[in-house]
Amino acid sequence: MNAPAEALMLMRALISGQGLSPALRVPMLGYAAYLAGDAGDGQGALSFATEALQLAQPGDPGALEAEVRALLAAGAYEKAARLLAANPQNQRYIAFQTTAWRLIGDPRYGALYDYQRFVKAAPISVPAAWPTLEAYLADLVLELKQAHPFKAQPFGHSVRLGSQRSDVLSVQTRAIAAFPEAISKPVSDFMERLGAGPDPFRSRNRESAQMIGNWSVWLRPGGHHADHVHPDGWISSACYIELPAAVSAGGREGWLRFGKPGLPLGRDLPAEHWIKPEPGLLALFPSYMWHGTEKFSGTDPRLTVAFDLVPS
Repeated sequence: MNAPAEALMLMRALISGQGLSPALRVPMLGYAAYLAGDAGDGQGALSFATEALQLAQPGDPGALEAEVRALLAAGAYEKAARLLAANPQNQRYIAFQTTAWRLIGDPRYGALYDYQRFVKAAPISVPAAWPTLEAYLADLVLELKQAHPFKAQPFGHSVRLGSQRSDVLSVQTRAIAAFPEAISKPVSDFMERLGAGPDPFRSRNRESAQMIGNWSVWLRPGGHHADHVHPDGWISSACYIELPAAVSAGGREGWLRFGKPGLPLGRDLPAEHWIKPEPGLLALFPSYMWHGTEKFSGTDPRLTVAFDLVPS
């Protein structure tokens, strides 16, 4: 039996217990729907999600998310595509709806997954205290590795075979403290180039932004990021600090990929766009875009810093 199926058995037993209040039962049903979808039981997922909606308060975001996930897992793509997001700034809801649009061939998908317009990779700037980018990155590598206290991947995140240090910019060593200076210009250039527009991405562009989260990921060989989105962000990022040799070996090992949904859908949707990492390269993209990384081989690790921005 696979892990989602085993977890689903335990969740079924908990849900069947007596005396559960709706405040407890609704999120448990939503999680059961999530597990059923992952276990390949789309109809079971829909059954759990329907019960959650019946018990939930109108507009409950968790119940709505469970319903959309279940509809996608059950192959009810048209119905999923008609559901409106309860929170139009929640990037996960945009990700679900654009996934449904892609599945039914709706052209609105391409308008929001416009890789040429909405995805950009550019080198970071050299902070004033360093002579070259190479010198800055060398110092940053040492400080970031010292700042990583964990060896195992964090629960509930996209990291596989690696560690994640949250709020890494709070470590005010010399090179880490200079990181905001290094990213300032490529970020402002990206927002200026992005411009204004009616879509959920450009409509929020005020050409200024604030950071709401930052972290560093240190992947071991064989590691990768599972495909995911950042629900609370607007612009997300990946900045490459140290890379394995496999990245430049001629394939796409360790590359950043876009467009492969991290959802059970009953059919495969492949990645559509890739960025080849380079030391000092900063990738910027909408937080609602599905993104992950390709696994990489060899003996060298992969070290990155990432952050989310929202309009300020």
